[in-house]
Amino acid sequence: MKRTVCFLLTVFFVILFTACSGAGNGDDTLPPVKVIGVNEDEKLTSTLVKDGFSLNIYSTYSEITGYTGSSTVLELPSNAAGIPVRKIAENAFKGDGKIKKVVFSQGIRIIDRFAFEGCTALEEVILNDGLETIDDYAFRNCAVTKCALPDSVSTLGKYCFYGADLREIKLPESLSIAGKYCFYGNKNLISVTFSRRFSEVAENMFYNCSSLVIEEIPPTVKKIDSYAFRGCVSLGRLIVYPETEKIGDGAFYGCTGLTLVGKENSAIIKAARNNVWNYELSTEE
Repeated sequence: MKRTVCFLLTVFFVILFTACSGAGNGDDTLPPVKVIGVNEDEKLTSTLVKDGFSLNIYSTYSEITGYTGSSTVLELPSNAAGIPVRKIAENAFKGDGKIKKVVFSQGIRIIDRFAFEGCTALEEVILNDGLETIDDYAFRNCAVTKCALPDSVSTLGKYCFYGADLREIKLPESLSIAGKYCFYGNKNLISVTFSRRFSEVAENMFYNCSSLVIEEIPPTVKKIDSYAFRGCVSLGRLIVYPETEKIGDGAFYGCTGLTLVGKENSAIIKAARNNVWNYELSTEE
């Protein structure tokens, strides 16, 4: 009996030690990103209009295709004829100049291309947990100032918040790279919080975000692409770690107040010297 108890206690402490040892390994402990999406191969079964929303209905999901109502504050439906709403279709609200606020229903997974493009009065968007994809141009040239991105989002398409008016961004934990021109021209954008998976600052991603202030590019980022921070004139002292191995052409072009900080022989210091950007060498080990 005593031997059995001692054996079980030993096994318990081995498991506990193993779990605790792996708890601080950062990215090594991140769970894999799971994307459910929708089955795009399903055939359309019916359509309907509900509270001003036009919807397409498929076997396992429905999608919002348009809105003909007069409300300026929209609460998106969660189902159509008992079928859950999973998607905002391409061009669904494009060019609607009266919408000021949109509240997403739980269950939506995809915002398709151009879905809210040109909604010039749209200032606030409340997205749902479980949303996975914000596709190309989804909120381009909107007036959006408030839009918290849920950690379930794994895809931010190109130009998706181009010309919006976001003030701060926390990149989702499921996101490793965003599309080019993603936040182009958000002139009142002050802060960006990078996710633990984030590996590449895309081409023109923060171009002309003239109020942006960040203190470091995290070591998870392996590449800063061409013109990624062009025109970010409020950038000051910016630490870039040796793990960032590729710096694209003009990545910090026009950042007049910038001083890049990095280690000798790192990609960022080589780029700074080649482009005559202000820099200082890091003395930290």
